[in-house]
This record gives sequence, structure tokens and C-alpha cells, in this order.
Amino acid sequence: MTSTVTLRFTLHRAFVADGKYDVYVGVKKAIIKVTRERNPYALQKIFRRFTPLAPLEDFDIHGIINICHVTMELSLPFTLVNNSSQNDEVKSECLKYLNRLVEVVRYKTRKYWLLPVTNNELLYADISDLIDGSGKRKEGIIDMSSIFILPTPYKNEFEVYGEIEQLLKNGQKIHYFDSLILNAHNYIFLGQYNDSILTSNLALEIFILESLREVLQYRYATETELAKALNSVLEDKLHATFRKNFLNDKPHFELMRTSEIYKKFDAARENRSKIMHKGKKLSQNDAVINIANVHYVNQSLINNSSTYGNTILQRAQTKLGY
Repeated sequence: MTSTVTLRFTLHRAFVADGKYDVYVGVKKAIIKVTRERNPYALQKIFRRFTPLAPLEDFDIHGIINICHVTMELSLPFTLVNNSSQNDEVKSECLKYLNRLVEVVRYKTRKYWLLPVTNNELLYADISDLIDGSGKRKEGIIDMSSIFILPTPYKNEFEVYGEIEQLLKNGQKIHYFDSLILNAHNYIFLGQYNDSILTSNLALEIFILESLREVLQYRYATETELAKALNSVLEDKLHATFRKNFLNDKPHFELMRTSEIYKKFDAARENRSKIMHKGKKLSQNDAVINIANVHYVNQSLINNSSTYGNTILQRAQTKLGY
């Protein structure tokens, strides 16, 4: 059984331009109507004595001065009843069509700053009419505000104020690995799970290269020598680079039985392969586990840095002859 419904809700930020859009996902269609409304009070508070000339609706991605009223007509793949347990399913169906619209508009307009709609932005929806299998019409409200998903724990500034202050004073750089991992978490928050997995894998690749570089720089002082040494210990595949430099060049199948760090490394790379080479769309759970696996590899290498330094230096010396 299916339900044909009309849902009305408000997004607290600029979405796409006003208009009516027929959005297909597979063979199914939703009709999405968008009306943007500006908040003149907020506009006056921000710009004070002058009127901005820029089309602010397009750039107001955080909803500072605009909201969007959205009407969706779609067919749900189940019969909608007065049951809060269906809220997840309704939200999931809405997001499919909303984010397909964002994807296409972003691509064709080149408005690269357009963000997908997240779970946390759909708070409730009015049902102005509903036709179920019996042909009856209903009206009501769907409360979708209880399903807030944060991909990782976070702290308020006051909890780590002393650490923030210290970092600001001493000028310590934030490692690129950490910035990329935060980006990977944010992609989960945005519902872009494949992007999260690819980003956490990029963080893993960079960390491995930086770990090699950190060891080699103690023997090879100039940038030219260091670059040659780094190239000498790299292999065609990251798996081989990881095994030969950090795991005593043990065979893949042996490590898959005996090494926790290698199993987690392999799982992260396998997810990347599913996306890059097989075109698969992976889940939120896949993305969360992928970040955890990358973190495990990162911390294990840091905690055991004294065990692999000599291996890396010996490999470079053997290949370069000095």
C-alpha cells in the first residue's frame, strides 16, 4: 500500500530559488514548491545604515535573514497512519527528493555553496491532505524534531577554554589530519556519507605520508634528499607501503588474521574502493565506522612510533645506497 501526501514545512535557511520543481528519484516523482521569505528585522540589524546590493537569498546558507517555505507532494511507499514510529520513514523519503533537487540545482547553477538538507532541519510537517488506500482524506502534523543525529561527541568552548587559550598563545598548528577528520564528521552531519568516507581515507593517506616523512627527515636534511628518500619507500599501492614500512613486510593474509591495525586499515581502504571502483553508496554507519578505523590506525602508529623508524630508514638507505 502507498500513501499520496502533501506536506508543508519550513527550512530555516535559503534553499533553492522560488518555484515549482518536478523531482524524480528513479521512476517516482515528487512536486516541490519553494517560497523564500526574508526577515527584514535581521537584515536591518546586520547592515544597519545601508541596503545591500547583492542577492542575499543566494548566499544565506545559514538562515540569517531568510527562511524557505516548502510544499511537497509525493507518494510514500507505505500507508501513513497516525503513528510516530513512521516519522523516520517520512523524513527519509522527503530528504531523497529535497537533496536530489539540491544536487541538480547546485550542478547546473554552479552554486557550489548550496548545502544538502539534513535530518536536523526537518522539524515538523503539516499534512494538508492525505489519500490512503481507502480514498479517505486526513489532516494532521508530523513531528520530526526528535531525531537529531550528531556523528561525534563535542565539547562547549568553556569546557576546553584553557586549552584553546594555550593553542592561540603558542601558535601550534593544527595537523591537517585532524582538520580532515572533522570535515569527515561534518559530511556525516550533512548526510553525505560517501564524501565522509573518502575524506577520512584522504586523512589516512596524508598521515601515513607524514609519518614516513617525519622519520626520514632526521637522516635526509635537504628537501631534495628528503623527497628522494620518501619516493624510495613508497610503493604503487598504499597497502604495500603500509605493510613494508610499518608491519615488517608481513603478507596480507597473515596480517588479516593477526594484526588489528592492519584489519582496520584494510576495512577503511575497502570502503574507499567500493565508492571509487564500484560506485556504491554507503551508509551513515559505514561512515562512522570508517572514521573510527582511521582513528585507530592513527593512534596506533603514534603510540608505536619507536618500533618502525629503523625499518623505514633501512629501506631508504638500501634503495638509495646512502
